[in-house]
Amino acid sequence: MVNYRVTQSTANLTLTPNSLQTYSSIISNNLAVSSPIGYLLINSGDEEATNLAFNLAGTNPTLFQVIGGTCITGGTLSNLSGSNACTISTQFGPAPNGSAGNKSALFNVGYTPYSGATTISTADVIFTGTVTAAPSATFINSISANNFMGGTGTSASPYTGNTSTSYTLSINYVNTSTTTSASGFTTNNSTLPINGWTLTNHGCENVTMSANGGNCTDTYTLNSTVAGSHELNLNNSTASWVDSSGTYLDQVITGVGIIYTELSTPIPPASLSGVMSSDTFTTGSGTSGSKFSVTEGTTPAPTITYTISNNSTGAANNFYVDWVQPNGWTMTTNNCGTSGNPVTIAGTAGSCNIIFELDTSAAAEYDLDLSSLTMYWTNSGSATQQSQVLSGTIYAQVVATPATKMIFVSTSGSAGGFGAFTNADTICQSDATSGSKTNIAGATWKALLQGNNATTIGTTYVTTMNETIATATTTNLIASGTTNNTLTHAINRDRDGTQVSQLIWTGGSAANTTSSTTKNCSAWSSSLSTRTGGYGSSSDTTIWWNYVSFGTTYNQPCDQLQSLYCVQQ
Repeated sequence: MVNYRVTQSTANLTLTPNSLQTYSSIISNNLAVSSPIGYLLINSGDEEATNLAFNLAGTNPTLFQVIGGTCITGGTLSNLSGSNACTISTQFGPAPNGSAGNKSALFNVGYTPYSGATTISTADVIFTGTVTAAPSATFINSISANNFMGGTGTSASPYTGNTSTSYTLSINYVNTSTTTSASGFTTNNSTLPINGWTLTNHGCENVTMSANGGNCTDTYTLNSTVAGSHELNLNNSTASWVDSSGTYLDQVITGVGIIYTELSTPIPPASLSGVMSSDTFTTGSGTSGSKFSVTEGTTPAPTITYTISNNSTGAANNFYVDWVQPNGWTMTTNNCGTSGNPVTIAGTAGSCNIIFELDTSAAAEYDLDLSSLTMYWTNSGSATQQSQVLSGTIYAQVVATPATKMIFVSTSGSAGGFGAFTNADTICQSDATSGSKTNIAGATWKALLQGNNATTIGTTYVTTMNETIATATTTNLIASGTTNNTLTHAINRDRDGTQVSQLIWTGGSAANTTSSTTKNCSAWSSSLSTRTGGYGSSSDTTIWWNYVSFGTTYNQPCDQLQSLYCVQQ
């Protein structure tokens, strides 16, 4: 008897290498993969292997994969020499966001060793690799601008402002990562609107934030009718974005945190105006038609007090006046403040004064242009400086000291028929030459008779003792009608300064016009008692200095001996 055993022919597959394999590390960004590792699959059996299958198992089978080679899934590997081997190329990755750590898997190749056999597999090869976290974009926020009136936005120093006024804050978001950009960056604050705050410019909506400084800005506006605290909690404001490390939703961005504000009911702005309130000039009112006038060399120098008043209930804070000094004027007193020492002009009729002094040393026009003054101040509740240029002109002049001329009473009397005006002038010239006060070299003299034009308008006349008589307003000294006819001092001095009381031929009349022949002794040609002439009294400063009205008698008979008023030319 012969015994024998028949052994089934079979395929026999092995992987080379078949020891633990470590792949190069990758980052978890769904993109990075390791360098590939290749394997050689060899059939050392007597049968071909069919139904090739690449199997990954273990802890992290999805992070490893077959990426190529000559071995084909579902294919056949021959047992014939020269065609009994094929290659398998594998790699580690890519790894999803958030999958950092050490990873491993078991790899084998399944096959059918002969027809009708059960599928078997090669020995497992251990795959290992390390996933490192992909870099993430990082963000901060900051306040880049605001228009509140004051404060810093902290609980200790809230931003301050007025009700019913728009105030804005620009919140700037910056990507501080030096390597990683972000896309779809969008901020969100689900609590708005709140406490009067609204998001008025959503600049951070689905924007790309490039690495190393990419930024966007959201603008928030506060406008509330309610006074008091108005907080804006930016900790309630979140951001979402996508970067190489993953998708981030509703992330709190560190930075500003809570913004504190305090609104107040606004105080009305100051309303300022200026006016000349007083002066020490003796003539004029400061207008173009009635200029302030002062004689050259007048002391003390005349002044103008200019008052600035606040016509609002709101104060003018940090108030001061700046000016470009006009020629001839100085500011002697100023309680309206300076740039280095401002004052407060209270509301409801608060005021301050500036006193200007005019230099009288030289005759000239010295108009005070008020546009040379500028007021500066801040309104209550505001840090913004206001300014206002004053307007208007105060007109003033320094006039030269008028030259004085003398008038005296002639020593000798004459009847009314002395002849023409020139004859009367000769009487005065002769009398003056013999006088101790009037014997002035080169001086000429004329008789002050109606129509003789003896005085010069604007010239001041004095007695021989330098007593001011009047400043001439007509060629006959001053008007002798019913008004403007009073002298400052009587013309009661003779050529030597001796006081006299005489009746004076003047030819004067109430109308101060050239009189008829009954008022001037027939043009000073008649010395008859039947003729009459107008006369005055040297003792009087009233209208009688020029013509005497005594009862119904206004004239003297022409045969009377009377003096003349003699005027220096």
